[in-house]
Amino acid sequence: MSPAGGVIETLDAVPESGAAAGRANPSGPLAPVSSFLTGVTRAVSATTLLALVVVMFVGVFYRYVLNNALAWTGEVAGLATGWVVFLAASTLLAKGGHPAITAFLRPLSVAQPRWAGALREVCVGVYLLLLFVAGLAVTLSPGAPQTSSLHLTYALLYAAIPVAAVIMLVHWGARLRNSVDRLTLPVLGVAGVAAAFLWWLTQGAPAPLYAVPLVLLWLSLPVMFALGVPIAVVLGLFSMTVLSFTGTVPLSILAERLYAGIDEPSFLAIPALILTGALMLRTGMSTKLVAFASSLVGRVRGGLAISNVIASVLFADISGSAVADTAAIGSVMMPEMKKRGYEPGFVVAHQAASGAMGTLFPPSISMIIYATVTSVSVTTLFLSSLVPGVITAVLFMCLAYVLARRFNYPREAAITPRELGRAWAGAIPATGAIALVLGGILGGVFTPPEAGATAAAYVFVVSLFGGVRRSFQAFRMALIEAAETTAMVMFIIANAAVMAWLMISFQIPQTVVASIESLTTNRTVVTLLICLVLIILAIFLEPPAILIAVVPIVLPLVTALGGDPVHFGVVVMLTTTIGMIIPPIGITLLVAAGILNVRLEVAARAALQHVALVAATLLLVVLAPGVTAILTGLLS
Repeated sequence: MSPAGGVIETLDAVPESGAAAGRANPSGPLAPVSSFLTGVTRAVSATTLLALVVVMFVGVFYRYVLNNALAWTGEVAGLATGWVVFLAASTLLAKGGHPAITAFLRPLSVAQPRWAGALREVCVGVYLLLLFVAGLAVTLSPGAPQTSSLHLTYALLYAAIPVAAVIMLVHWGARLRNSVDRLTLPVLGVAGVAAAFLWWLTQGAPAPLYAVPLVLLWLSLPVMFALGVPIAVVLGLFSMTVLSFTGTVPLSILAERLYAGIDEPSFLAIPALILTGALMLRTGMSTKLVAFASSLVGRVRGGLAISNVIASVLFADISGSAVADTAAIGSVMMPEMKKRGYEPGFVVAHQAASGAMGTLFPPSISMIIYATVTSVSVTTLFLSSLVPGVITAVLFMCLAYVLARRFNYPREAAITPRELGRAWAGAIPATGAIALVLGGILGGVFTPPEAGATAAAYVFVVSLFGGVRRSFQAFRMALIEAAETTAMVMFIIANAAVMAWLMISFQIPQTVVASIESLTTNRTVVTLLICLVLIILAIFLEPPAILIAVVPIVLPLVTALGGDPVHFGVVVMLTTTIGMIIPPIGITLLVAAGILNVRLEVAARAALQHVALVAATLLLVVLAPGVTAILTGLLS
């Protein structure tokens, strides 16, 4: 299973009448067009991703080898990133790959009406129509700014939005026949009228129409989440609706903010690191990494479960993605653990927790996002999270050992020194990538984007010439999967950024700070309250959405009470780790359960032990902030 595939096959399949409506095969006159566009956008987004990483690596080569920094590489990479994100997001829409909350609709039986699906499709249709209008308006607006080095007009950047919106509208129209059947025409009509009405409001409608209480608009958020609308669409449509009812901001601003949300130099690390992980999975390097981890501790009771934790930590040090970690290691380890007699619920929970733990280890994508949003040093944040990460990993390994003794899980066969040496030799290419990424970033040699591009180039060259299993199909699938996983993450970031900008405009951070300060000014109590809120949000929202839309609201309160933004960043990483393994979203739990085909409620019960251990680490970090400063203090 691929990093992208694990999410795509597990999420955004909103059951309706017991079927996965989000993944229904398109039918009707638009079906051939939808299928053709899917193939084209896959090829274009994968090729653009390859060009993006090549350009980034060229910049690294010129800077460090030729001592001649190229100013234009960042501009070209930023342009390519925007097109990759929006084009691959259209592919995800076609195959039902955008994360959504489906737990509230799962109980619907075949006899239930299709009203939920119809409302969901209306929301998606309104969003896509407004996205097209906003994107077209900003693309065609006169006087667009230009980039500083190549003087490229920003219209080239913004054009990805309306182009992708048109493609997504085709996919949306093609799937309506299967998802809502006889309600297709009403859905099209209602979506069109609603989108036209919201657009009209931005053009200067009569004043009474702007008098809708803001609280009613906020209530639309839980309603859309409960209907199974993709998380990115919920955030974007809510922002569009609020902007429309203010009557003061044109929709074109939304498209500008949407692109600005991903137009951060540090975010270039996301596609590069994800591609590195995908290449390692497809070329078999991750399998060699697992074999090496197993050779270290396999002879201990429960050694396979312990080696799962070690392998997950090692792979997280390359991919930076908890989802990629869970899918890559889980697809290798989980079937073997089940075959050896481990209880399936524990296998899924253990893999989900081990994968989620990747958030605590550099070069975690979540930490890169947090550092970008809060303007803290990403290297300092990486170092600060290592000790809590190691503590969590040790706790997971201890749990595996205790349960293995209790349930008599097997030991693996003893291996000879020669076999251990062979396993280590096989893992050298993968450990080389780890050394490159961690050594480069923590040693101050590379920025995270440069480390990601260099690691991707390294894995490609080693797999091409170093005897690692390879084929054109493997490289092709790695590029496609990396593009789609990048889009899944960054499309949420883009829409969350619009919502964050909106909340700041309404001074919501100040209101939240004042409300909590009225209850208590004890820093520890405030931090624990914030942790509780973040854990609840992490159950329902993807980490990027929380980091972009929520962290800027609560961080001012923490710093006002004397808190350290870096320490708080580690706290946030631990809360998102907990959220990743708790249903109904629990993204790594969903991925792991999908790999082994285990019922979610069975895995969720087993995961409570892991949740308790992460919560213990979180409590330690909150009550003893010095834990996060151990490494930074030593190195300083």
